[in-house]
Amino acid sequence: MFLSTVRAVDVVDTARGRRSSHCSAAQLVDRIPLTTGLLVACALAAAEGAWAQSDSDGGTTPFFEDARLTPVGASPIATSAFSIAGVDGLTGTLIAVGAVRDTIAGTQSGALYVYRVQLDGTWVQEDRVGPTAHQAFDTFGWSVAANIGADAGERVAVGATGWPAGAFRGAVYVFRRDPSAGSWVEEARIVEPTSRDDRFFGSAVAIDRDLLLVGVPRDSTVAPEAGAVYVFRHDDVAGTWMNEALLTAADGAAGDGMGLSIAVHRAATGAALAIVGSYTNALGPNTRTGAAYVFRREPVADGFEWVQETRLDPPTPNMLGAFGRSVGITPLEVSPALGVVQALAIVGEFADDTEGIQAGAAHVFARSSDGSWQLEQTLFASDASIADAFGWEARIAETPGGHAALIAAWRADSGTGAGYLFRRTPSTSAGAVWTETGKLVASQSTEELGSSATLTPSWAGLGAPNDDPHPNVPAGSGAAYVYRMDRIVAAEDPIGRALTSCSALAPNPFRERLSLSLRTAGGRIRVTMFDVLGRELGVLSDAIHGPGTVRLQLKPPLVAPGSYVVRIETPNTNHTCALTYSPR
Repeated sequence: MFLSTVRAVDVVDTARGRRSSHCSAAQLVDRIPLTTGLLVACALAAAEGAWAQSDSDGGTTPFFEDARLTPVGASPIATSAFSIAGVDGLTGTLIAVGAVRDTIAGTQSGALYVYRVQLDGTWVQEDRVGPTAHQAFDTFGWSVAANIGADAGERVAVGATGWPAGAFRGAVYVFRRDPSAGSWVEEARIVEPTSRDDRFFGSAVAIDRDLLLVGVPRDSTVAPEAGAVYVFRHDDVAGTWMNEALLTAADGAAGDGMGLSIAVHRAATGAALAIVGSYTNALGPNTRTGAAYVFRREPVADGFEWVQETRLDPPTPNMLGAFGRSVGITPLEVSPALGVVQALAIVGEFADDTEGIQAGAAHVFARSSDGSWQLEQTLFASDASIADAFGWEARIAETPGGHAALIAAWRADSGTGAGYLFRRTPSTSAGAVWTETGKLVASQSTEELGSSATLTPSWAGLGAPNDDPHPNVPAGSGAAYVYRMDRIVAAEDPIGRALTSCSALAPNPFRERLSLSLRTAGGRIRVTMFDVLGRELGVLSDAIHGPGTVRLQLKPPLVAPGSYVVRIETPNTNHTCALTYSPR
């Protein structure tokens, strides 16, 4: 195990240096497989030399990072934070960061860095990970996803599109945290059943509980390079990952490249919703406007089956708009019997021209209880300008203050990059409304902040793979910037505020008993206690409750004085709280 402390950055109101930067088609396509049918032009000839200088003090309040995570042990030009994923884990939020050019096993073999927040608010690098049979040019770390499995284990899935050794068949590695050692061990290597060179298996990954989805943008099952997504299910008894389904678009066509972005939500019932981006897809005469497909996993007599539920299109098609470059999904209403009933999805369109050439946009769609989808709102940056690429990454999650969205614009502020947070107000005279609540920026000079992004109920994260070197860190190693959500998204719900501060669990410090008060839409609530090393000490409550306010009296196990973690799991979201046991 490798541990190094990453100190939180003091928030100071100082001017930030910026660099002018020139966007070219080559820079944009450098982030996707360079294949026929997957090329996206930058289309900035008309805007060349006309970069707008954003005022960081305009629009909503700018927020500096709480911490800057730099890779300890990285090789030069590691490109850390090329991909990033986070999850509110068993012993605090973890951030997993892919570094595709790290030389842990040779040139561009790649590496994974795992960071975790501590009870005092500092972050530590928990591990630096590489797979077995690691080779040069595997580009391990191209994609990354993190989640807590159905068997309560913390897992990270990592795509290695260059595997083996630059042949680009692609592979996905699944790592599981060993709580006793505090390190990460390889659980499985997954390859395409019909593995062939230049398939880019693992270009995108998504994981939730026992489901793993893997994008293959050059799959030709439907048409040449139409793309597809493999679904794998973890057998908790056998401890293996099984191939469950291959998802393809009903109207798939050559060059669609479906599978370059994926998100999934699995309910406790086993039902699931997945959204898959196909941002080189055509819509009528408009070439490469992009699309997103929603698939539904539903129970059948002998298990589960996947069906295509709908295709989502941009409300105003833009040629080369890249709708579907990024996607996200989160539940809005969950039924103990039916699983996900209502949901929200977000789709990024970084080359949308509404606010200027390639200023970008993101679109939120809502699923009704009848399974239909409607556009809820299109989001733009309050200080949008030419070529911001707002929507390059788009994430959505339920936070203690309600549903929130994080939209990354890696070209904003003349190439410095930024992230934008939006909050959903569910009940207004006009229906649900999304409002920009903060702009996430770096406290120091950086570039391309927002090339990758992640959002958990507790933290937001932005990757800057070409970040300036930190003292004692090789040039070009990259960095991840993390932002505490309770600073940015105001929580009007008193229970939401309580869960953020953990005062919903009382008293703290506690003695013999704990009281929990929580509003819920109904379903199973599980409360588990852990020590600071992540070892489970006992389940304090595990029962199904009806809608309304649930009040529980909990009896913790006998423990020594000190710090502990209580995890509250509900059908909609999870919360992790730090508590102290003091017998006096």
